[in-house]
Amino acid sequence: MARNRRPCAGGKKRGSVALITDMSQGRPAAILWRFTIPMLLSAVFQQLYNVADSVVAGRFVGEDALAAVGASFPITMIFMAVALGSNTGCSVIISQLFGAKETARMKTAVSTSVIAILALSALLTAGGFLFCEPLMRLLGTPENVFADSQLYLNVYIGGLTFLFLYNICTGVFTALGDSRTPLYFLIASSLANIVMDVVFVVFLDLKVAGAAIAIGGVAFLSCESKVAGAFFFCVGLFTVCTFGLNLFTGKVCYLFDHSPSYLGFLLLVWVGNLIGAALVGYGVRTTRIASIADKAAELCQTKLNDNLWSIFLLAVFCNVLIFLAVDGFQNNPHELGKYLGLVFGVTVFILCGFEHCVANMFYFSVANVWSGKTLLYLVVMTLGNSCGGLILPLCRKWRGRTEKAVV
Repeated sequence: MARNRRPCAGGKKRGSVALITDMSQGRPAAILWRFTIPMLLSAVFQQLYNVADSVVAGRFVGEDALAAVGASFPITMIFMAVALGSNTGCSVIISQLFGAKETARMKTAVSTSVIAILALSALLTAGGFLFCEPLMRLLGTPENVFADSQLYLNVYIGGLTFLFLYNICTGVFTALGDSRTPLYFLIASSLANIVMDVVFVVFLDLKVAGAAIAIGGVAFLSCESKVAGAFFFCVGLFTVCTFGLNLFTGKVCYLFDHSPSYLGFLLLVWVGNLIGAALVGYGVRTTRIASIADKAAELCQTKLNDNLWSIFLLAVFCNVLIFLAVDGFQNNPHELGKYLGLVFGVTVFILCGFEHCVANMFYFSVANVWSGKTLLYLVVMTLGNSCGGLILPLCRKWRGRTEKAVV
């Protein structure tokens, strides 16, 4: 049942095992099973790309992002069909030459396939960038997801060269009787795709939101006037709302609009915000404006000397204002009203001394006062923000149900 292996041209081996497998030697059933199973697994992992993209887009970005990925599918399948066709074509030619033991012509076929696919991928990449928008309009892509679909396709088209090269290399390996090596590469790339999806779509977004609030904190600490500092702190929430970043104090307000699994997402947001705020805080300590750490330390000492009930109530009051600011930005039909709501909401909670858990993540970091007590106070602030952010949404839901009952 053992397979007879021939060393490939030039005697190159992978460890002690030759890369080329002579499938004409040995028991056909065993050889076919060993050859086919890795190919079946490769098909499964190939689908993980689209599944991972769809799950991350739908779960962490939104319904429009998921719709954008779906709307792009017909166009991505065109490129995939070309790649798979190239794979099959080169595999047939190379396997015939390999079986005929025409090594020189086989080498020529391999190099020709690689050069041809590079040229084809360059042509399709240029054509994809040029005709992506007209194709999407021809397919009737909805306007609300058009921009996201175009962005997704542009990223996809930018990687066509690697997609085509992978398929050509897979065709070469399988033609030489090696179906395992492509599987190993595909498993590694699929797992890398999942990790990068989470890092760039989820964690990078969450860290940026925490960093944005931290920058607002830097502005506040840098101002001698508390009123001016409170005004300039608005840059943090302005950045979050403008770019649609995931900020815990904003997202928690919509807890009851989602399934229980949303709690896991909120925890992820909280951790990501903490990392982003802490990175900015400790980064500031290494710069020439590190002197603001002294002001932060005084502020933190005031917070940590307060009792937990006071901290909780101040956090509740804070997120009532944050909800008004964020929800107003999303739903106010007047552009001026959107930004006035942000400015007044943030300025008032800063001037009143209310507690914002993400802002305090930055203050605790730049002052370097982390301890068990600090973490306890941060948890209480988080609970207070959560309760405060849910008061008005629950009132709105109750009023809506009451009005329906009256009607």
